[in-house]
Amino acid sequence: MGNILDELLGVEADRVQDTTTSELEELVKITHRDGRTHRKTQPAPEESATAAEKHLADGGGQKTLAPHADAAGTPLPAPVRKKGIPLFRFLDILKMELKNFRLEIQMADKEKGICNFVKGILVDDFFIGTPKKIINTGPKTVLLVDNDKSFLATLSASLKEYANKFTVLTAANGKLALRVLETAHVDLVVTALKMPEMDGFELMAHIQLNHSIVPFMAMSIFDFPEMHKRVNKLGGIKHLIKPIDPTELATHILEVLDAAGKESLKGSSLADFFSAQGIDMASSVIEIDFGDKTFICRIDNGLFQSAACGQLHGEQAVREILPWNNMTIKVKDIQ
Repeated sequence: MGNILDELLGVEADRVQDTTTSELEELVKITHRDGRTHRKTQPAPEESATAAEKHLADGGGQKTLAPHADAAGTPLPAPVRKKGIPLFRFLDILKMELKNFRLEIQMADKEKGICNFVKGILVDDFFIGTPKKIINTGPKTVLLVDNDKSFLATLSASLKEYANKFTVLTAANGKLALRVLETAHVDLVVTALKMPEMDGFELMAHIQLNHSIVPFMAMSIFDFPEMHKRVNKLGGIKHLIKPIDPTELATHILEVLDAAGKESLKGSSLADFFSAQGIDMASSVIEIDFGDKTFICRIDNGLFQSAACGQLHGEQAVREILPWNNMTIKVKDIQ
């Protein structure tokens, strides 16, 4: 018989065979801790959802720790003992590297935010850490580069209202921008792409090689996928399309300056994301929403303890979610 976990990814939960693999048997040992051979059970037909959740919360008649509930008051399964498989092993069982999902971090002591994963990889910028201390604690410096002097003057004047947060320097082309970079401290470069003497692409490549700690953004009238890809390949944070609203530009500038010195987790797997945040060793509640169904599991000090999905619990709950894709995952504090 082939690997049932691979088969489970392509079938509906109610078509799953009863036979388990060693991976699911690991979960059986955790979710059925009485030491006996596991037998798959179903709640009695007349049993209500509340009764099933109560059965799960009190450990099926075993002695447990005090029950918990999430922020919405939903009963959560309480652990019987401090043993379980590591969180990253549980993610392997769910085949998260193949899934598309939205992640919401709602823990008090973690970097909060919402981000998206495609085929298990983070595709959004998600910054963690504390900005590095710098000697200059005053306003940051932003260098605007464009050969259109009228546009440059208008944009620079419009940004003066943010003078308490950043100052603006200007340059009419890439070569003049390099002189500024060599003689002044610059925290961000915003450059046009089409310019004489040295265009924006050449300037960005030079910054990447010689001023790698300075972030940069591009702006142009060319809203083509090829242009976006080229800017991204050179390390550009954004490619803004002209005409540019000064308020929108200021928002982008402040976002970049606020993130300076922090680490971006873009491109990370879910396991690496959890590790960087310290979630892999923390205690939490993980809630997975898929349509009108919700899966809830409890993690204690990085160890998977128990799970519920409607009236299903333990292995049955895990089997139910194996085919899920395009879901929302919420990581919360245990209340």
